[in-house]
Amino acid sequence: MPPVPSEEEAETEAPTVLPSSADLFIVYRQMLAQTAKLSSGSALVDLSKLFAKYLNIYSGQILKGTLPERTVSEDDIRTIALVLNTADYCFNTTSQLEEKIQSQVDKDIESQVDLENEKSSFLDIVNLCIKKFVVKIESSCDMAWREMTNTNWSKLKTVGDQSSYVSELQKNITSEASLILKHVTKDLYSRMICDKTVESITASFFTNVVRCRPISEVSSEQMLLDLYVLKSTFLNLPKLKEGADPSQSVLDKFGRHVSKSLARVETILKVILTQADPAEGLVQNYFFLIGDKSPDNFAKILELKGLNKSTQNQFLELFKSHMTAHDNLVDESPYLQSLNISNVNNTPLPSPNPSMSTTRLDLLAKDSFEKGFERIAQNTEAPVIKLNENIKTSFGRLFRRDTSGSHSPLHK
Repeated sequence: MPPVPSEEEAETEAPTVLPSSADLFIVYRQMLAQTAKLSSGSALVDLSKLFAKYLNIYSGQILKGTLPERTVSEDDIRTIALVLNTADYCFNTTSQLEEKIQSQVDKDIESQVDLENEKSSFLDIVNLCIKKFVVKIESSCDMAWREMTNTNWSKLKTVGDQSSYVSELQKNITSEASLILKHVTKDLYSRMICDKTVESITASFFTNVVRCRPISEVSSEQMLLDLYVLKSTFLNLPKLKEGADPSQSVLDKFGRHVSKSLARVETILKVILTQADPAEGLVQNYFFLIGDKSPDNFAKILELKGLNKSTQNQFLELFKSHMTAHDNLVDESPYLQSLNISNVNNTPLPSPNPSMSTTRLDLLAKDSFEKGFERIAQNTEAPVIKLNENIKTSFGRLFRRDTSGSHSPLHK
């Protein structure tokens, strides 16, 4: 295992991880070093299982319990970023711990040293933190979505500049993303936040497009313009982080992700943009853009355009008669397959801050750790129980700074 920050270093520097995480692995390193001097057999396997137990407790109760239930202030954002960094540190250090034990244990029992579940639990915390950040950005858009759905799109006569709700989206997305990215230290996670933000906002845009039906040709053209304006906001996300200078290859890759994410709503709006007269033009454009032979999916387009049932039936008959002339159509396009218009209509806007049940661990009692280790020792070599007192007494104070207000970096 590589050197971990000392307690003094953690005290004097502004923490990027919870100090208790460094303390935990200092104790682990000491215990592993002393146990390995006494045995290369089952004692090391048992020690790895004890390590795993407390890694799970640390992940599930300390890290998850530190996360705020609601992300409201910049302090909440700082806390989430601190937990994210800590989970990442714990994942990497647990991987190194696992490799270290495997290198020291007897080869015939090496496979019994397995910390995969513990590494996965830290990655789950990372994903939870990223999700909270994206939800924070998404929740800032609620009023803009309400403005979009309250617009009488069927009365729109001409296409103008970007809609006012898009200006609100641009402002809020840029503001919230800048604040969040400022506190995320690792470029990998900054990119993930940008990727997930694009996916989330685009999904919400499409959901609200469906809520705005009936959508005329003029309305769909305006929505396409709004979508392209939103795309420019997305493309700027990687540059929002202070001091960020992403390479052209990173920007190109992100640009492809943005285009792929927007493809569904962009394609559907282009189909809706097609005039219903002549009818053959709409059918042929559907085959060209959507590329499937599903009458049910085609009916969804007709519903979005607001055509009455009688007119829809005429279009469906035309659809079926022209379908036989195309041999390159798939059975069902993913663009429309998952769209359930009635469900979208009845689903309320998402809550900006979904509640999360979290439990804070006040303190891990040192005697429970000692008893667990002594039980292992009794089943192996007797000298193992005589570990140095500094190891046996240090575990109880590992988490005090993270759970007491006066010492916690979250309360400074």
